[in-house]
Amino acid sequence: MKKLLLILVFLTPFNVYGFYAPLIEVKWNVVDFVGVRHWTDSRHHKSDETKYQEFIQGSSEGTFLNCDYQGQTYTYNRYDIDDFLNNNEMYLFKKYKKELKISNDTIFVHRIYCTGTNDALYPFITQKDSKRAYYPFEEGVYVLEYDDIDFK
Repeated sequence: MKKLLLILVFLTPFNVYGFYAPLIEVKWNVVDFVGVRHWTDSRHHKSDETKYQEFIQGSSEGTFLNCDYQGQTYTYNRYDIDDFLNNNEMYLFKKYKKELKISNDTIFVHRIYCTGTNDALYPFITQKDSKRAYYPFEEGVYVLEYDDIDFK
C-alpha cells in the first residue's frame, strides 16, 4: 500500500503554476512606453530600444535596478484582474489597460529588493502565461518583453 501511494505521488502532475508567479529571471527588453513622459532628458526616457532589465541568480542589471549579488530578494502578490485594476495604487494600469494589452485574469505584482543598496523595484507587474512585464514610472508605464531564447 505504501509503495502504491508513493508511486501515485510521483506520477501525479502538480499544477503549481497557477499558484506561483511566472519566472522573472530573464532578460526583459524595454519595448514601449505608454503614458506621459515628463523628463525627456532623463536616462530613463532615452531610446527604449537600448534599455533592458535582467534578473539572474540573485543579481540584477539594467535600466531600473542594479544589484550585484548584494542580497536580492523577490516577493509578489497575486491579484485577479478586477482587484488589480481597482487598486488605487495601480491607477495607470486602469487608465491605459487597452494600450498595455492587459488581458489575463491573473496578475502578479512583484517587489524586487536589493539589501546591499536598499533599492527596490516595485511594482514590477507580470501576467500568467505572458512574456510581458510592466513597470510604472511617473505618469506612464514601461512595457518589457522577453524572448524564448532569453529564458534562463
